[in-house]
Amino acid sequence: MVKRRKYVVPFGIALSSLPLMAWENYLGQASTKNPSAKITLDEDSIISAMLKKQAVYNNDFVRNTFYTWTTKEQIEELRKQPTLLTRNQSKKGELSLFDLALQDTAFSKYPIAKVLSQDKFKNKRFGWTSAWATVMGWQKEKYGDQLLKIILKDDAIIGSFNQNDKLHPFSFYDMLGDSLTLDFVIKNQDKIAVIYHLNHKKTKRTEPIYKRYGTQTKVKKYKLEDVYAAYREYVIMNENMIKSWSYGTQEIISKLNTEINLLKSIDTLVKTEKYDEKTIPFWETLPSYGKGQYIYSDSMIKWEKYDDDVLDYRGRSIIYYGVFRASTCIANDYYLLSKERLDAIVTTLQNNIKAQGPPLTSK
Repeated sequence: MVKRRKYVVPFGIALSSLPLMAWENYLGQASTKNPSAKITLDEDSIISAMLKKQAVYNNDFVRNTFYTWTTKEQIEELRKQPTLLTRNQSKKGELSLFDLALQDTAFSKYPIAKVLSQDKFKNKRFGWTSAWATVMGWQKEKYGDQLLKIILKDDAIIGSFNQNDKLHPFSFYDMLGDSLTLDFVIKNQDKIAVIYHLNHKKTKRTEPIYKRYGTQTKVKKYKLEDVYAAYREYVIMNENMIKSWSYGTQEIISKLNTEINLLKSIDTLVKTEKYDEKTIPFWETLPSYGKGQYIYSDSMIKWEKYDDDVLDYRGRSIIYYGVFRASTCIANDYYLLSKERLDAIVTTLQNNIKAQGPPLTSK
């Protein structure tokens, strides 16, 4: 039996009595009152359920709606010319990690890599399934404070390019999640809309390192070092397969408010449990890797969807941490599960809401 724990849940209401969608709507309109209600929930809580809706896994990545941060300059360009995909390089003339990977000799031999490298797919935007998971950017790199929402057509094809899978780096699906053969995709290449790209990028990352001795003691060490951090993205690469895009609408503002209040709820749980990613024995969250060894968190994550009822060695559910990590896009210090980082993300989202301009839509 999973042990139940007491959580302080924001907004002074009994969340267990509300359906998920109703509470999601409530979060979009919630006030910023201090948490006041204590209730008992297990890890399969409504808050966790909302995170599950955002979580992305290597074996569960098919989505049709994406969010991408951009600059005021690009929004003004869209007002003059409503073409969403116009850039194939950075301002510095650099190719994306995705394009560079397609040119790598390990993957360039695949016929589908040649298809994806064609000029008709050269213009791209990069997004994710939520706004908060990319709002802080990469180290010393910001993506902008203007938010675009993109929806794919129903007959779009979505693919996966996993650089860590040397045997089967490419796979493709329709919007229903049904697998497609590479031959079919090549014949219907004009319907390729998005690629879910997985990579690792060397960066400075605070790694919690643990080693267990015997059954009762463990040694904790923290350090900042160069590691290959997980880097995931959705590469939006076909204007013709975009059903619609929008900016500055009330729907987008409501989405941002919902995410802010969800993060505040998680923040409350973090404070209640004194839960901080820098102080969590990571082997407890990945029991299949065993104990008595050093574990580097992000280098060990496989982003595979697992049983929601998986337990740690004490019989406590670990789904809450796992879903949070699966909801993130970039594994750097800006997105750690800690009060400090959650507060920073919330503040940035709040500032960005104020920065949104007059609405703009593709139709």
